[in-house]
Formats: sequence, structure tokens, C-alpha cells
Amino acid sequence: MKILAVLGSPRQGGNTDVLLDRLLAGARDAGAEVEKAWLGDLSIHPMCDWTACKEAGGPCTAPDDAFKLMERMAAADVIVLATPLYWFGPSSQLKTFIDRWACLSDEEQGRLRGKKGFLVHVRADSNPAAAGPLVAMIGWSFRYLKIDFVGEVSGIAYRRGEMVDDQLALETAGAWGRRLARGVIPGS
Repeated sequence: MKILAVLGSPRQGGNTDVLLDRLLAGARDAGAEVEKAWLGDLSIHPMCDWTACKEAGGPCTAPDDAFKLMERMAAADVIVLATPLYWFGPSSQLKTFIDRWACLSDEEQGRLRGKKGFLVHVRADSNPAAAGPLVAMIGWSFRYLKIDFVGEVSGIAYRRGEMVDDQLALETAGAWGRRLARGVIPGS
């Protein structure tokens, strides 16, 4: 099982990264091959007029790392997106990358069909409903590409380092990592 995690937090080593690392450690312990891509290391431009690319019959030709990362998604069995909750949605880094999914050709989209998608997010608000719009947006984005959205893990933290105080979320992330590695997905 190969798991690709896309870290959309602007802070490497921040709360979202800590929660994601716990999920990846669980997956690795269960025998999965894991890879993590931090969007902060990549150059991904905002969406421009994707209809011009479609009408020209070709894929987007923006000179950045978006398609390289989408190729890595196609090579994985499970795609994990990780983001802090910003204004009821993903970070701008992750949203910019997701917007670029619209540039995928039908053939490229077909290579993602049937993969598993998972969400890791951290919020400051203790009310889980605050993450509802984020979870819905990620779910719809996965479904657009025919990726099976299999679950999420959510942590509560605000200041750097507070994620260690949410032991339940950390334990849940490790358990999900083991499940994803073994292909044991509740409800599937």
C-alpha cells in the first residue's frame, strides 16, 4: 500500500504536520510505503483560465509543480490531504493545489479513479461543526475525481505545539494510519 500525504499547512512542524505525522507513523508501522509532500516546498501557481487549455485540446501548461504532484497522486493508493482550518476551509496553499485539479484531462482523472482519499485537519474551534464546510469541500473535490473519501481525523490546537495536548486525536490518527495501510476502511 502506498500513501501520499499532501501537507497544506504553511508551517512545517506545526500542529497539522504533527497530527499528519502520527497518521503516517501508524501507516508505516502497518507496512505501508509513505511519502509526504509539503506544498511549501513546491511552486504551484493559482488557477488561470483553464477553459482555454480545454478548448485547445491539451492539458494546462503552467510551468510549476502541480502536475508533478498530481502524478505522485496517481502512483499512490491512498491520498491524504492535511490542512489547518482557515475561515471554515483549507489553507490557501491547499486550495490553490485543489483548484488545479480542474486542469486534469479525462485520461488523467481516470488514473485517480477508485483511489482512497482521507483528510487530516486541525482547528482552533472546539466545535466540530466549524470544520463542516472544509470536510464537505474536500469530499466534493475527491468525488469529482472519483476518489473514495473514506474519512477524516480532526485535532484541536491553536498555538504551535498544542497538538500534543490532544491525545485522542493523535491516537485516532495513528489508528487511521494503520487502517489505511491495511485497506481496512470502515463502511467500505
